Amino acid sequence: MSQGIADAVDNRVRVSVQRNGGATGKRAGVTGRGFMPGQSGNPGGKPQGLAKLARETVGDGADLVQFMAAVLRGDKKVLGVRQVTLRDRMQAAEWLAERGFGKAPLVVDVPEDDESQVDFNDSLTTWARSLPPDLRKALGAHMDREFEAGVESDLAAVDEQIKATMPDGWSPSRPVRPPDGAKEIPE
Repeated sequence: MSQGIADAVDNRVRVSVQRNGGATGKRAGVTGRGFMPGQSGNPGGKPQGLAKLARETVGDGADLVQFMAAVLRGDKKVLGVRQVTLRDRMQAAEWLAERGFGKAPLVVDVPEDDESQVDFNDSLTTWARSLPPDLRKALGAHMDREFEAGVESDLAAVDEQIKATMPDGWSPSRPVRPPDGAKEIPE
């Protein structure tokens, strides 16, 4: 773009910004009303002219598929050409495969870094070792108590589930029914 055109465009933009300055009270948008709630910014939708014409011309696409299949086969007589190159045939094969079976996913090999990833446990261990010894001891004791309380709580919950589902008199050390099928439970 020449300097004269660039200056003209720059001056035009500057003038339009200076003139508006908020004094007109106009809101954004072409209509000056801005984006109104509940109204589409494109009420007519996407123009369908070219796409509609292409669909009407091609129909269901059978002619396109037949043409690309003829290119793939290298059928010079049907195509009315002297020669069909390998490149054209490969492009036809790709076109047919993509439309018949879908595009192949793009697979990218990501090289692994020589450096190992940061391990959270290593970071936590390094941080804990940086604490003063008395604080480390107190923190360790607290964590042990929390762990033991969690185990006791889990055991109590399992015991409650067992009591709710097993018949009266059941004990983990003796079966409800003896293995020989007798009705009495040995003491």
